Amino acid sequence: MTKCHTHTRLIGLTGNIASGKSAVLTYLAQCGAQTLSCDALVRELYQKPCVRQQLQKWFSSAQPAEVAQQVFASASARRKLERFLHPLVWERVQQFLASCSKGWLVLEVPLLFETDWYTRMDLTVLVAGSQRTLAKRLRARGLSKESYQSRLNAQMPQEDKMKLADIILFNDSSKQALAAKTKRLYQALETFYA
Repeated sequence: MTKCHTHTRLIGLTGNIASGKSAVLTYLAQCGAQTLSCDALVRELYQKPCVRQQLQKWFSSAQPAEVAQQVFASASARRKLERFLHPLVWERVQQFLASCSKGWLVLEVPLLFETDWYTRMDLTVLVAGSQRTLAKRLRARGLSKESYQSRLNAQMPQEDKMKLADIILFNDSSKQALAAKTKRLYQALETFYA
């Protein structure tokens, strides 16, 4: 797979569950960045009749929570779903890129390094945090340890992602601190890709 041949630079944003990557995406958008979430694109796809029909056939349900429960319990089911959804998501990303008004776009991709998508990016940003901080956030979300572990098992360890990322944004403090770091990241990206 090759990088997108457009004038728009792709910044891949990722992080493990509860890392704060979605908060970073929101803060970047508030600063003026063009942003796009692959999770949001997947939610849109789940509403399409052809997608719902395929999910129903494979998983006896088209409900995201029920599908997620099955795919996080089975690596083969997860691969099957990814082979089906990822090309559809990438097609939507391409459509969005065609209408971009800025020279760069931040694309939130939960499985950026687990797939080959990181090779399509001009720059990668990892939102990282300590295990203690992540565990605290998960308790606040009401996510069970078992559910968290099954999702985490589907992802590359944070330490391995840190070796691959171009930029690491540590999120072990307050929301205000994360917002300030994100603003500095935005300013750097705006300067670099202006």
